[in-house]
Amino acid sequence: MAKVATSGETPARAFSDLVVHDTSVAYAFIAPAFFLLLFLVAYPFLLSVWFSLSDARVGETGAFVGLDNFRRLLTSSIFLQTLQNSIVFTALALGLKTVLGMALALLLFRITKFKRLIRGAVLLPFIVPT
Repeated sequence: MAKVATSGETPARAFSDLVVHDTSVAYAFIAPAFFLLLFLVAYPFLLSVWFSLSDARVGETGAFVGLDNFRRLLTSSIFLQTLQNSIVFTALALGLKTVLGMALALLLFRITKFKRLIRGAVLLPFIVPT
């Protein structure tokens, strides 16, 4: 019988080298996306937290004031009126859209003549990309 010549490297070692190489390549591919995400999401978020906790103005460095900005906001009558208006507007708009949507759905369900044509005309704006 003939012996098969093997390389000096064992298969287990070759696999571990491949895994280490693949891991470093994977990190190299992920690094640009990670730094882009860090730059476009984390930095603006942390900057907005700093601005909300300081008395910074445009072009000036601010001093840390803690939650004083939020205390002033929650005691402001203008903010509370604006919040109330937003809640009322949202509730009314949501209710009106729900009622009109249900009425249109029931109307489309009951139509017998030209049913497919009317449904297609109504649903066409949802189907065609803008």
